[in-house]
Amino acid sequence: MRYQLRRFQIQNYISSFQKYDADKSGDIDGDEIARVFQDLGLHLDETEINDILADVDVDGSGSVGLDEFV
Repeated sequence: MRYQLRRFQIQNYISSFQKYDADKSGDIDGDEIARVFQDLGLHLDETEINDILADVDVDGSGSVGLDEFV
């Protein structure tokens, strides 16, 4: 199912992505994903982080790009 996002929603995703892309590489890696979840009050172990990456890393880069994040 495809969802249509409103402009403000897209901007919120972009802002959040940029916040967690600490090294400004244009991708969010495992350590940066861990930070996202820590800020949500969830402390995930390395296996859980790797499982999340495997689920959302569509292009197989080992990290999450903006398009995968949204």
